[in-house]
Amino acid sequence: MPPPLRTCCGCISLRTGTLILALLQFVGSFFAMIANFAESYSYSYVAGFMALLHMLGTGYGVLGIYGNNLRRVKIYAYFIIAKFVFATFLRIVDLATVATTRFHDTIMQRCRETPDYATNEQMCERIVSLTRTFSVFAILFGTVLNFYFSYVIWSYYIDLRDHPSKYRDSTGTLPSWGPIHLGSDPDDARRRRGRQAAAAADADEEAPFTLPHYEPSPDLLRSVPRPGSSSGARYPPVDFNPSHHVQTQKELASQVAAGTDGDSSDDDAAAAAAGGAAAVAAGTASPGADAGERAPLVDHPL
Repeated sequence: MPPPLRTCCGCISLRTGTLILALLQFVGSFFAMIANFAESYSYSYVAGFMALLHMLGTGYGVLGIYGNNLRRVKIYAYFIIAKFVFATFLRIVDLATVATTRFHDTIMQRCRETPDYATNEQMCERIVSLTRTFSVFAILFGTVLNFYFSYVIWSYYIDLRDHPSKYRDSTGTLPSWGPIHLGSDPDDARRRRGRQAAAAADADEEAPFTLPHYEPSPDLLRSVPRPGSSSGARYPPVDFNPSHHVQTQKELASQVAAGTDGDSSDDDAAAAAAGGAAAVAAGTASPGADAGERAPLVDHPL
């Protein structure tokens, strides 16, 4: 398959182009459904039902495109490809019909029924020729245009799958299906949506490139140098819990004191923490922050 497109029509993004195409198809299907159901012959009901299905499919695609939902966009892309294959088959049948004598006879009969051309066989033959040429051109042009629009939608799906960081939802966050790596979790613990994709990307060197989100592990936090420390002092080995961010005041004071190296800024931090611990021990601090309870702290120094 050829490489995906970078833009739609050479001037707008794939997401914008796909969204516009989906909205146009949705509106067109809606009016086609109304027009066909308004007719009385049986074929119109079949055409109206097909228009209804197409409207539902494009509506599903609009929701997926608006929310950058990979699963919905994928289903919509396959739906459009299947529709293109079916429409191409019908256009081939139309081309074969245009080349038959039945098409010629039908146009000639309608021409003869017109008062202005009833006795002008030469003009009717010319009308048949022009109608046949225009029909062939319209069928071929429609097929090419339908292929290009389907290719744009497929390209957007590929770009959304391979580069999720380019597409953010209305809250400014990455899509929920994006690969997520938690540094504190083993590889076999990845069970939520996104972690399986991340594990597959790690195991498969040919997997599409993604920009995963990494959450620092406690080991990484312990090894980061303190900002402003000339001696390269490390953060004390705080028992950091990303889920709760809690630590008793006395434990923190003792860990800070154990991690100092004579640096003035470190001594100040240790003294401040020790003072807080002394206040807790003396009972002058918040009653809920005694040695037996977990008091909420501000986030880790990172």
